[in-house]
Amino acid sequence: MDAILNHLGSEAADLLIPPGRGFDNGVLNLGGGKVLVFTADPISFIPSIGASASAWLSIHHLASDLATSGVRPRYAVVDYNLPVDLSHRSLKAYTVALGRECGKLGVSIIGGHTGRYPGCGLSIIGGAVLFAEADRSLFITPAMAAAGDRILVTKGLALEATSVLAHSFPFKVRDALGPRILSEAKGRLLQCSTVADSLVAASVGIRLEGVTAMHDATEGGVVTALSELATASGKEVAVDLRLIPVPEDVAKVCSLFGLNPLETLSEGTLIITCRPAKVAKLVDALRKNGIGCFEVGEVREGCVNKLGIKGGMSLTPRKLPHEKYWDVYAQGIQEGWS
Repeated sequence: MDAILNHLGSEAADLLIPPGRGFDNGVLNLGGGKVLVFTADPISFIPSIGASASAWLSIHHLASDLATSGVRPRYAVVDYNLPVDLSHRSLKAYTVALGRECGKLGVSIIGGHTGRYPGCGLSIIGGAVLFAEADRSLFITPAMAAAGDRILVTKGLALEATSVLAHSFPFKVRDALGPRILSEAKGRLLQCSTVADSLVAASVGIRLEGVTAMHDATEGGVVTALSELATASGKEVAVDLRLIPVPEDVAKVCSLFGLNPLETLSEGTLIITCRPAKVAKLVDALRKNGIGCFEVGEVREGCVNKLGIKGGMSLTPRKLPHEKYWDVYAQGIQEGWS
């Protein structure tokens, strides 16, 4: 991380939230009481889920990050670095789906770059930046989590790992676990977004009025997301993750591939910190929108940058688990799992 954070070019005096571990977004002061909230991520084309679903997942990765600020995404700049053998038909299916989903989210694609390059391959086919303007008082960051806040987790664990592995290696899952588990695991793909979670949560109120911080669980799962929250806020995050139920399909698919549901890719899972007086309102708002939510612990003063898991482990950000999902996925591709 130091190899990146220690080499950031010219200092930007108007940068309110600089790059740092645990921050999904940067924030730039525009003056006049306005800020620009922005984020960047790779975009991917995963053959096993197809062009349309890959485009959906890519834009929701980006929009999920930006929406954790409590701000609705508005503009995108997209960079396509395409494999030379990607067909025009597949590319068109991808761009049509990306444009359609951006429209649904209220996002305008306003620029970018497109090229085909030898050496590029699937599944990463480029990157994008998503941004929006907001009032200076109407955004949040993980640094704003405060002692006494309650910690909540939406939906569940290992959503993306479960769904993508089921799509990527369906016969392996079906033969080991049966068609019902395969169908349920595949169906979790459309849960892999926290845009709705974040915007519904923010509607309850932000900062002292309710939600103080949000962070989505991607690589490293819920454990890593909570540890990043501890780092960003400089607080202790104390949780009992046994309070999050693990559905049968998630438990069985993760077990089949040797993954811990707490520690693997879980786009679609949102970590929220909230003032105690607004927790009931927050939970009610999420559930009225069909979003499950579980209260799992609290933010504490004291041992800074610490993640304490009741009945489990206590670790610092320097001892985070390795993300095994990518090892499993690479092994499956190399060995020809189907």
